[in-house]
Amino acid sequence: METICDSLVLLAQEYGVDPKTLSPDATSAELIKVIAGGVAFGSSNVTPASPTASKEYWGTRVSAMQTDIVISNGKVTGTLHELTEGQLVTDWGEGYFLALKFTKNNARITDIKVGLRPSVSSGLVSLDADMDGVFKITNKDEQVFVMIVTDGELSYEIDLDLSELTLD
Repeated sequence: METICDSLVLLAQEYGVDPKTLSPDATSAELIKVIAGGVAFGSSNVTPASPTASKEYWGTRVSAMQTDIVISNGKVTGTLHELTEGQLVTDWGEGYFLALKFTKNNARITDIKVGLRPSVSSGLVSLDADMDGVFKITNKDEQVFVMIVTDGELSYEIDLDLSELTLD
């Protein structure tokens, strides 16, 4: 297995990623993924966050969907509330929905695709002009929230762990 080379260590340090936080046998591919996460989040190129509690999507307030959603260190935490009525339920069925808004903080970013892996039906889709999305969580322990950010000719993937969400 390939181990981390000196040039990747220097690149990591340039983006504020301490390669010492990785295991000694980390591969170059693992370090590149950490660097990509640092590029996306550390330099604030893309910031996902919970919309305000009063914001509505398809007639449902965010406060009815979720509370205390925080995205930090590659994890989404907080509580999702089960929806049993409303347009989201009519379109997608009863269950848990995660609403997120995204802020693009770098003019070089040309596309942000978002979604869940595995996905029930839609897969990854490009964010539209409002930079918001609502995502049905069918299995928080198996699904991962995925962002693919395109910055010029460079694309990188950032995965967010959903397993620490509480389902209410």
